Amino acid sequence: MESCAFCDTSRVRKNIVHETKHFVVKVGIGLITAGQVMIIPKQHFVCFGDLPNELEAEFLSLKELLVAKITQLFAKPFLIEYGNWGQSVPHAHMHIIPMKNEQYEVKSVVDEMVKGGNFVVERVSREQLRELYKKEKGYCSIENSGNLYYCHITHLDPETIRFNPHLSYRMFFAQKGVSGTGGSSWQNLSHEEHVQ
Repeated sequence: MESCAFCDTSRVRKNIVHETKHFVVKVGIGLITAGQVMIIPKQHFVCFGDLPNELEAEFLSLKELLVAKITQLFAKPFLIEYGNWGQSVPHAHMHIIPMKNEQYEVKSVVDEMVKGGNFVVERVSREQLRELYKKEKGYCSIENSGNLYYCHITHLDPETIRFNPHLSYRMFFAQKGVSGTGGSSWQNLSHEEHVQ
């Protein structure tokens, strides 16, 4: 897709830390903590619910490798994706964020951030996520300790997702007192915070 920031490899190339045939692992803008990365398909897909079956094994293998490496070097991570609903870049990308550093510790991102929101959360398989996405056309998914959770959020305004304290990982960490989160959006970060 011509105007997509993640389809333009010249824009993301310098921040790629790992690459497979169909995916890149990129350091994001305005990190919450060291060890935070994103998995991005090279081909344009709106979200991971759109990922074709033939790429599933490669994606799962890469995700498993990253979770193990981040756990070894930093802390056990959680994974979050705004599947075609409230994304800042309309190209599939999954954030992988360590659950602990010197400023914070998260025991369960589902219990601490998501629960209490105005939406239904259910534990699902990857196949169930894909089926639900086909019906709803948008979701937020969170993987915590190997469990995948699907948040039914299509009744919410996608423009307000980043301001929802039960969905925005940036707001969640800002409420925990973590500096450099940008509050509700990476776009609120200063130039210095972008490049940290």
